[in-house]
Amino acid sequence: LFFVVPTIQAFVSSLTDWQGVTLGRTFVGAANYQELAADPLFGQTLATTASLVVLGGLILFPLAIALAYATSERIRGGRFFMFVILAPLAISVVAAALLWKFAYDPNFGLVNAVLSAVGADGLTQSWLGQTNTALLAVAIVIGWQGIGTSGLFFAAAIDTFPPELPEAAKLDG
Repeated sequence: LFFVVPTIQAFVSSLTDWQGVTLGRTFVGAANYQELAADPLFGQTLATTASLVVLGGLILFPLAIALAYATSERIRGGRFFMFVILAPLAISVVAAALLWKFAYDPNFGLVNAVLSAVGADGLTQSWLGQTNTALLAVAIVIGWQGIGTSGLFFAAAIDTFPPELPEAAKLDG
């Protein structure tokens, strides 16, 4: 009800010339989709979105698996790793966006402050204001925001392994 009905309504609206604020709608069929396909910015947007998804996944999944493994092995600091997994889940998307906006701030942000503190002043820059760094900066935020859910799923999956399986793997070399 909450997914199918809005999806159908959005699709029906996409077949009209509705501006979003008027009551009148004129059916135009696939003309909106033809106009979209002819727009060169649309292809660039699709490529950027695909890059963001791939880059975010490359950041997210290895870290989530490593943190999930660290929490399941009862190693020293396991509670800290659980905090790292759960912290992004406790913060709303809006609060996380503001947090990272301030972290990436070119004047008083945490990222540039840390780079300056370790003597890498040449690397400080406007992370979200330049086209060559903005995609990576946003992908890091997406990876951080998704690490909680993925980490919990991976930790649950690791905990379901029978204890004999790792022992047999160690014996087999």
